[in-house]
Amino acid sequence: MGSTYFSPEPVFQILYLSHLADGQDFNVVKDIVRASRARNPARGITGALLFDGERFGNLLEGDEREVVSLMRHIERDARHAGIRKLHAGPASRRALVSWRSGYCESASDLDRFEGAHGPTGVEAVLSFIALAQAADLD
Repeated sequence: MGSTYFSPEPVFQILYLSHLADGQDFNVVKDIVRASRARNPARGITGALLFDGERFGNLLEGDEREVVSLMRHIERDARHAGIRKLHAGPASRRALVSWRSGYCESASDLDRFEGAHGPTGVEAVLSFIALAQAADLD
């Protein structure tokens, strides 16, 4: 991914952390990625989905209605459990110019977002972007 990319228009961002639900296997991750790659560009949604083997970290950016609608869909998705929003709000510009997905370099990479002492708000977004830059993204 190289450096952080920015586009000039204001956007709405949601960053969340979730767990792969009990009883789900890794094949659902491929299904989530496939559907996201097909739908997100048409909705003008950019961002990154990271998976560490048990947790998802996902930054969604775009028009507020589109991002909120997608988040509602994710919250109803039985493949996700324990969804925790780390940030939801407007941003002056996009952090990423496309939607990408990949795997964390280490199974502990998303640990920094767990618990009461993990980053939230813009700090969480910046930390997530730095993590995504080091991840194996497609």
